[in-house]
Amino acid sequence: MSNRVTKCDHGVEAPFRCLQCAPMGTRAGDSMPKVGQEFLEAVKARDWDIYKHPALAAPYGKKPLPDDSAARKEVPMATGLLDYFPDALAAVAHLSFLGNQKHNPGQSLHWSRDKSTDHADCIVRHLAERGGVDPDGNRHSVMLAWRALANLQVELEKDLGLPMSRASKAAQAT
Repeated sequence: MSNRVTKCDHGVEAPFRCLQCAPMGTRAGDSMPKVGQEFLEAVKARDWDIYKHPALAAPYGKKPLPDDSAARKEVPMATGLLDYFPDALAAVAHLSFLGNQKHNPGQSLHWSRDKSTDHADCIVRHLAERGGVDPDGNRHSVMLAWRALANLQVELEKDLGLPMSRASKAAQAT
C-alpha cells in the first residue's frame, strides 16, 4: 500500500482521494492508488484523519447532537428512528433487559462493557443465522441489531472522543 499523501478535490490531505472525488474502483490520478480495499485498509490502520473530510466527518464535531436548533431538526430521533422501527427497537430493548438479567442479575439495567467485546464476530455469526432463534428463543436478527448498535456506539465514542453512554459501566478494576 502506498504511503504517498496527496490532496483530494476538497483539499484534505490523505493517501487517497475521497469517495466523492474518485468513485469506487476508479483511478483518482496517476499518483494515487486504486480506491477500494486499499482505501479501507488505510482507514482501518488510521493512516490519515478521515474525520477532517467533509464527506466523512462527524456532522456536529465531537458531540452526539448539535447545539444549534436548526441543525437539531436534522436528527429526528422520534420520527426518523422510533417511528421508523418501533417493533425492532422494542425487540432490541427487550434483549437488553434479558441480557442484563443474565449478565448482571439483581442489578439495575446497564451495559457491562467488559462482558463481551467481540461485536464484529457476533454480528457476522448472527447475520449467518438470521431468521432463526437461539436455544433461549431470542431472534438472531435482534441480537444482530443489538451488536451492530453496540459496535457503532463504541466506534463513535472512540473516534469522536465522546463519553461512554449513560447506561454503560466500564470494566471494574480488580
